[in-house]
Amino acid sequence: MNLDKLLNIMSSLRGEKGCPWDREQTKETLKPFIIEEAYEVLEAIDENNPDALKEELGDLLFQIIFQCQIADENGEFSMSDVVDKICRKMIARHPHVFGDADYMTSEEVLVHWEEQKKKEGKKRESVMDGIPKNLPSLMHAHSLQDRVSRIGFDWKNRDEVMVKLDEEMKEKIGYLPEDRGLYPKMKVGELLIFLAELKGLSGQMARNQIDHWLKRFDLTDWKLKKVEELSRGMQQKVQFIATVVHEPELIILDEPFSGLDPVNTKLLKDIMLEMKADGKTIIFSTHRMEQVEMVCDNICLINKAERVLEGSLNQIKQQYGKNTILLDYEGDAGFIKGFDEISKIDDYGKYMEIKLKEQVDPQLLLNRIVGKIRVNKFEVREPTLNAIFIEKVGVQDEENSVSH
Repeated sequence: MNLDKLLNIMSSLRGEKGCPWDREQTKETLKPFIIEEAYEVLEAIDENNPDALKEELGDLLFQIIFQCQIADENGEFSMSDVVDKICRKMIARHPHVFGDADYMTSEEVLVHWEEQKKKEGKKRESVMDGIPKNLPSLMHAHSLQDRVSRIGFDWKNRDEVMVKLDEEMKEKIGYLPEDRGLYPKMKVGELLIFLAELKGLSGQMARNQIDHWLKRFDLTDWKLKKVEELSRGMQQKVQFIATVVHEPELIILDEPFSGLDPVNTKLLKDIMLEMKADGKTIIFSTHRMEQVEMVCDNICLINKAERVLEGSLNQIKQQYGKNTILLDYEGDAGFIKGFDEISKIDDYGKYMEIKLKEQVDPQLLLNRIVGKIRVNKFEVREPTLNAIFIEKVGVQDEENSVSH
């Protein structure tokens, strides 16, 4: 085996007289290449092309060795440590092959696999734990289905699915629709108790949870009021309480900030971040891109029912570079629109959002405008998600622009 030869090549590439590009790389900068090589392996498998598969597996192996080399240089671990760890793990998880255990079916093997993970300190609080957050949507959905099928969530037809949902999932999911589903003639407290009991809470537990959330949203004094007496923003807060009162693991929110003033928008945002930190999974749908930037880690931009952009919010912004200028000014700045260095400009009167052409130094723009207008703020930043969306699909009817 020529693994040692490959390790030596990697060491030389990162050495003092090695390749400048290879020496500049970090664990983080190599992440896109790992994903790319993995997909090329999948493509070779799908095409049933052994020669291509051999080559692509080598490329993927090289990325693994690259990561190990960097870790070794940082004093973290070596390729030898990686190989040793996976060998010990596979032996421990297959006692029916390397020991005296006697497992006759795949199901028995999977049960032992999970038990061994617990011994290794990888105890899962939820069957969903351990699924990588950055998986593409379809792969993530496949992983979720695979996990839940192990605990009985696997059916032959839609009717069986609905029966199972009625039995168990109503307690695990919280859904806030864009259109309110409240009963206007019912009192707030009675309505929330009714909805909480539908979702599996006992009367006393429901009352305790409802009192907690009413206090959190400053709605205690409205508990005995009819829903129709509440403002639009208050009704939105009641709807949110009904969504989370049973502490669901999966929370689906459609335009959750609708009708809220800035104070309550911040309050709801803080609560959503608390829930995320507590391990809840939140699916958030909105047309308001600035709200997405406040709370989301991963996004999927949809235009006219077609997915146009998907992935980590930070990675997507990095892809579009830091060539956006936020300019707060006083005076007549119309002359800026004629600058060749600019590829796009949005002028809001006393505020501009300027996108520079590639490789243009923002300092050059600043030097050209100083003295001609009063500059109150000149900030170089990543483009907003709104700007990225417009660049990706062009100006569209707002109804066709949905962000998750």
